[in-house]
Amino acid sequence: MTRVLRAEWIKLRRSGVWPVCVLTPYVIVLFFALFAYFDGERFLRPDRAWTWLIMSTLRFFAGVVLPLWVAAITAQVAAIEHRSRGFKHLFVLPVARWRLYLGKQIVGWGLCLVVMLGLAVALLVAGSILGWLRPELGFDAFPELAPLLVGAFGTTLASGFLIAIHTWVALVRSDLMTPIALGFVATISVVALGAFDADLVVFHPWAYPTQWVKSLDGTIELVWPLVGAATGALLAMVAGWSFVARDVET
Repeated sequence: MTRVLRAEWIKLRRSGVWPVCVLTPYVIVLFFALFAYFDGERFLRPDRAWTWLIMSTLRFFAGVVLPLWVAAITAQVAAIEHRSRGFKHLFVLPVARWRLYLGKQIVGWGLCLVVMLGLAVALLVAGSILGWLRPELGFDAFPELAPLLVGAFGTTLASGFLIAIHTWVALVRSDLMTPIALGFVATISVVALGAFDADLVVFHPWAYPTQWVKSLDGTIELVWPLVGAATGALLAMVAGWSFVARDVET
């Protein structure tokens, strides 16, 4: 596994994955930071300024951006192999096929954690700049880091199902449209269920990250990271078995 992960690292260094991981959280945070800068005095309470910035950004990111980002990034990782027909070569190497598949899954989880930690850093930077530019809004006091880190790690775990299914779809389909379309349809369905039936949306796997983030502003519900990680691991095992058992020519 160490050699497999080292090979994945080399491939990622030569791809366009990292700019997407770095820029995505900063673009989203910039939107909310500008909103607070130009119109914050109308709706922000000084004692809740940091809470508003963090929770608003996390909810939007987990509910809308993250599912589409996972679909795009896993497709980009899989495209590295599809472009060069790399699986024909990898499957004849003296390396267990399940290790190759597990390596892709670990990469998906790792990149998701990177983007969530990047989002946490972007929030701290944006809030600190707002505290310097607009101290009257309530961003002058630095927030506690522990809740923000818990939110980032928990969101990554709650996204386990998303990462597992998108990694599998991206690996078995060489086109980019299928995984992107899956992420788009799933995201729209979560938004629709949340609008019309708040009770039913909790059963939607794509809603696990959103439900986790919502609980951060009250009683923390660890069920969402646990369910997300468990369903993701189970799906990864089933999908991995179907992937490694396929014909090497396909």
